[in-house]
Amino acid sequence: MSQDRNIKWLNDRRIVYRRDPETDIPTVETDKYKYYEDGTYQCYHLFNSKAKITTYKSLKWHMLVLYYLNIDNDIEDQIYTVFRFIADKENGFVTFFIKTKILNDMGKKITWGKVAGLLDCSTRTIYRNLNKQLKKEKQILNEEL
Repeated sequence: MSQDRNIKWLNDRRIVYRRDPETDIPTVETDKYKYYEDGTYQCYHLFNSKAKITTYKSLKWHMLVLYYLNIDNDIEDQIYTVFRFIADKENGFVTFFIKTKILNDMGKKITWGKVAGLLDCSTRTIYRNLNKQLKKEKQILNEEL
């Protein structure tokens, strides 16, 4: 028996997971549907069907769309929590369990110097391009060791 999605959790936190096109104008519009003769790339309706996320690639796509749809909503601090919530099989969005060790499977402490070495750039370049989310992710991964 499959578990229903916990959409209420997203709604309570005002997470946007569907949006109609903003600038594209439908060729035909009725009270039941909108038809775009040339198509549209602006329509996002996540979790509209009973289908669940079945692959890592699909999960990544969903996360990117959620991030894109919520950029203007000042939820940057809680977007990581949203991602973890959706990736948890118990909440009904995905069909597979994600091991927590898969995030830092080398078992070594993450440092910005090591990241710079892997990217073949200077540590200063890494510091210039850091944001709160990356700093928080590094801290969480290092705490899990």
